[in-house]
Amino acid sequence: MPQHFALAHLINQIGLWRRRIRDRRHLSSLDVHTLRDMGLTCARVAREARRPFWRSIDLRPE
Repeated sequence: MPQHFALAHLINQIGLWRRRIRDRRHLSSLDVHTLRDMGLTCARVAREARRPFWRSIDLRPE
């Protein structure tokens, strides 16, 4: 893989990781009523918030 493609991939990956961190923080900040409207429980959100940033978000129905 040429270096510029590798660098572009790395930059994209870092952006993805940053979005996951941001999204998990935002999800953790939502109140119980909003989570319930989304079909989520506090326990489910807490589990998701503990996931490492390099692991994808898993909010499939239980």
